[in-house]
Amino acid sequence: MRNAIFVTCLLFASAVAGDTSYYLCEADKATGFKYKDGSWKSTNFNVSKHRYVLRRPKQGDTFKSSAWVWSQLGEDFALAGCTNEANEDGFIYCAGYENLLLNTKSLRYQSYYSLGYVTSDGSNTSGDTPYIEIGHCSEM
Repeated sequence: MRNAIFVTCLLFASAVAGDTSYYLCEADKATGFKYKDGSWKSTNFNVSKHRYVLRRPKQGDTFKSSAWVWSQLGEDFALAGCTNEANEDGFIYCAGYENLLLNTKSLRYQSYYSLGYVTSDGSNTSGDTPYIEIGHCSEM
């Protein structure tokens, strides 16, 4: 009982203090390059189902020593780890399988995936396609 009251007080205190537990983000647009018909071509990607969460790391995360981790909503696999809290301008930067820049003031993000073109031998048998994605977030 005593522990339950303590946990409730902690949760209430963090809500009052304005501490963000996580950010829920949704992609708006993405563009990049795709290997097709023997050459690289610019293309736009369908991101209608791209949803992400920026959350605190948990036990077993690849980036468990990070301040934040970036992952697809509903997935345990972390795409990037963020070494910092938001700076005075509101930016959080994350690096890993993807790179992310999130502005906690505007609640906008941009992420990019850089592999594909530079890691292929020209034939791109891996299917990797470099892209940049933009979107918006909500504090939770």
